[in-house]
Amino acid sequence: MNIEIIANDLSDKEIVKLHNLVRENLPLKDLVRPISEIQGKSVFLSGPITGIDDYKDKFVDAAEVIKALGANTVFNPAAEIPDNTEREEAMRTCTDKVTTSDCVVVLDGWENSKGALIEYVFSRACGIPHYELKELITKSVLQQIKED
Repeated sequence: MNIEIIANDLSDKEIVKLHNLVRENLPLKDLVRPISEIQGKSVFLSGPITGIDDYKDKFVDAAEVIKALGANTVFNPAAEIPDNTEREEAMRTCTDKVTTSDCVVVLDGWENSKGALIEYVFSRACGIPHYELKELITKSVLQQIKED
């Protein structure tokens, strides 16, 4: 995963801080800090699985970043639902987990996934907040830069 940050509103000093962070070439989980949207919450991780070759790695990486953002727990369906589970059963498990989570965090491409779209509808119907991972990462990094 790469950070996509629009630095239009950063001062010169803040831009230097951003460049220094990026130059350190840290894994994202070591780059981010807790933020209020996620801190102490149970998170359901949602994103495309079907047809994605390396989906397990993407979900594992994302779960680590979400924990670094301060999540208390992360439900990672790619790791917690066995591969041999029928799609319908997997979706029942996911919709149950969505409704008991504090928020849903989505990976890139979620809007092209039938399963992730169902999870989105469930979260919206239940009033559960929904965040894009890349936006949370951007917010965390920008907060760090502006803190000093």
